[in-house]
Amino acid sequence: MIYYEITYAVPQSRCYTQSEIRGGRPIKYLYMYTSFFRNEKGQSRNKSVIVGRVSETDPTLFHPNDKYFAITGTAIPQVVLDKKEERKAKKQKRGSKITSISHGVPVVNGDVVKGSSLILKKIFENTGLSDCIKKIFDKKESDYLTATACLIASGDSTMSNIDDFSKTFVFDEPEIGSVSDSTISRLFSLCEQEDIDSFFELWLKKHKDLNEAICYDVTSFSSYAQEIQHAEFGYNRDKEDLPQVNLGMFSSIKSKKPLYYSMYNGSLNDSTQLPYVINDAKRLGISTRNVCTFDRGFFSQKGITFLDNAGLKLIVGVSLSRYKQALEVIEALSNSQAYRLPKYELSEYPGIYGHHIEHTIEDVKGVLHIYHDMNKCYDDNKILSQEVAAEIEKIKEVNDDGMPITQRKAKSLCKFHNCIKDDSNPCGYVFKEDEDKIIKAQKLLGFFALFTANSDLSGADVLSAYRHKDVQEKIFDT
Repeated sequence: MIYYEITYAVPQSRCYTQSEIRGGRPIKYLYMYTSFFRNEKGQSRNKSVIVGRVSETDPTLFHPNDKYFAITGTAIPQVVLDKKEERKAKKQKRGSKITSISHGVPVVNGDVVKGSSLILKKIFENTGLSDCIKKIFDKKESDYLTATACLIASGDSTMSNIDDFSKTFVFDEPEIGSVSDSTISRLFSLCEQEDIDSFFELWLKKHKDLNEAICYDVTSFSSYAQEIQHAEFGYNRDKEDLPQVNLGMFSSIKSKKPLYYSMYNGSLNDSTQLPYVINDAKRLGISTRNVCTFDRGFFSQKGITFLDNAGLKLIVGVSLSRYKQALEVIEALSNSQAYRLPKYELSEYPGIYGHHIEHTIEDVKGVLHIYHDMNKCYDDNKILSQEVAAEIEKIKEVNDDGMPITQRKAKSLCKFHNCIKDDSNPCGYVFKEDEDKIIKAQKLLGFFALFTANSDLSGADVLSAYRHKDVQEKIFDT
């Protein structure tokens, strides 16, 4: 359990931070070394565990978990213990209203509690979801699917619980008392691609607003199941050694509703699969007249050409590591020292300075927007310091091992260093910090770039549309 009520300063030794993707967004955890040892080859190694989560507002602080207190021997503050007892008492107080439990179903004074299912059903009706389902499936099937969707919306995606949950559900068909997981499994197996396509066509017609921006992003779901068609090993965002299913989804930035999704094999590359997802979405009714945002993971010259040819009014994050032209523009701005003049500050975003130039990628004419964010600059500087320190530590480990390393290994330690072949050194190389490399990295701190084919959008408009794509990540989180 992570204690968000308290914070401690991030230790200066025996620890390191690492960002991990959870639910489509990066979360920075604090790791603490628990042991140091040498493997069978005599190489130094270590073990570490997560001892907390770095504060999102101040990267010099972290919220500890139980392992931090266990490893360091620090006593859990009384304020945390008091809050835990307070939560426990409140939970018991809420639970005291339930007079009994019948087959896992809460009962109050002899009546089955159905409040949550009524609320969820009302939401489904108001959004038009129920109407779409009823136009494709018969009454009983619609009831089954709606009950299953309500179970998932309540935060429980375990189908084995559908029987108990359905006893609290208000079905349109009175004769339905409950639903078993085997019934739902059979219904799912009978759903054809034609049914799924029909649903999306109806759903997209209900949510067709040409004046709002949409966004596209990808997530994945790991699974232990052996019979899922799309489950394959691939790049796992959660660092789990499990097969996964990839899911690409369009969402509305304004209404915060998902519009269309496509599931595909976990081994497939997201950028490679994107054209197929776009074509399917267009076939089922996604409008190409909407402004559509993509993160920099989808940035490539070939990809931008495809998206433009597809008719999308694209806004895409620029990968500076893969697009030298943008990097050169940023370096020129940084060297001029004029990028932070007051006239360039965006009034809608204090502390962010915007510049733009007409730019063509392949045959796609558009605008390259360059931004400098003061808050991002501070965060980037902390990350840079950590990366330099981490490289120094790795070089120290190599020298301590006293074993020859390959040229490839040596080059991997030269992001901020230079290496010279030296047979007198046990590892075969001598490393020296390269200040020019560090200074070059410092000049890029706080900068990021966006490309759009919409020349009529201002820098603030482009940034606003791109920043609001985090609605997609919030949908994935839920």
